[in-house]
Amino acid sequence: MLFSGDNVCESDLPSFQDSRISSLFETLDYILSLDFEILVPGRGEVGTKGTVQTFRDQAQALVRQVQEAIRAEVPREKAAARIRFEDRIHTGTPSYVGYPDDLIEEFQ
Repeated sequence: MLFSGDNVCESDLPSFQDSRISSLFETLDYILSLDFEILVPGRGEVGTKGTVQTFRDQAQALVRQVQEAIRAEVPREKAAARIRFEDRIHTGTPSYVGYPDDLIEEFQ
């Protein structure tokens, strides 16, 4: 059993505002190299090693979109409006109020 903290989130991608992207992928690769069957992520439902791989793939796809926008010299504001990820971590649920809309937009 592995407790990953916020290194892995089952509820889609977290805010990257405090992340070093290269370190994130190094950490995820290390986690994937470990021998475990059950993952207790920082956010979301209990999962498996497949949960880590899905999280890594989604994060990599998002980073790739940003890299492509940079290469294409897309203005920052336009890229930020276009490049999005589903955020089920910070939004409200029946049992959780969620974050204010302006803060969720900042995460995006």
